[in-house]
Amino acid sequence: MDRIKVQQDNGRDLVFEGELVAEASSSPNNACSNYSRETGRWCELALYRTAGGRYVCSQVGRTQWQGEHDRHEAAVVDDADGVIEFFGAGWLAKQLYEEASIECIECVESADGQATLWEVEEHTGGRDGIGRGPNTGTYETETDAIEAMAKAKAAGHGVTCIVRDASGRGTMMMLGLVRLLDQSHINAFAEEDA
Repeated sequence: MDRIKVQQDNGRDLVFEGELVAEASSSPNNACSNYSRETGRWCELALYRTAGGRYVCSQVGRTQWQGEHDRHEAAVVDDADGVIEFFGAGWLAKQLYEEASIECIECVESADGQATLWEVEEHTGGRDGIGRGPNTGTYETETDAIEAMAKAKAAGHGVTCIVRDASGRGTMMMLGLVRLLDQSHINAFAEEDA
């Protein structure tokens, strides 16, 4: 863990113990594929995870123009939805999400006509850990979500699961399920559901 300071213009600077999760930047150079579309200006995005498991979002609008100053915005959010709310769904933000393994998707409808998604987040530092493990993702079936949770438990990690309905409302489900059940119970539960 590092001690990190994130600057912001309209509030106190943020200081916390944490780590950089992902970063993305546009470029003021029109010859680059990530050209900002603004001569002399570009944007730098950074996403951090605090020791307590929250996210710190940072967006810096850089300028090379005389008389202009860099713009610093920041926010502390609790989850991936807060991250997406802060950065939006533009091309640069989606580059950041890809590096951070955050899915910026909207499920319109599943095969049964219902738009239900299971968002599983594996915590590699234990139940309250800060790392996101390989079983973090969005799953279309409960069976797939339970399988990802079981893999997280087998690796000795903590896990949470949010079930989202068609409107996008989420309900925390199965929090700690993989800590309470052993692998055989999870497999049996998944088979019953199939």
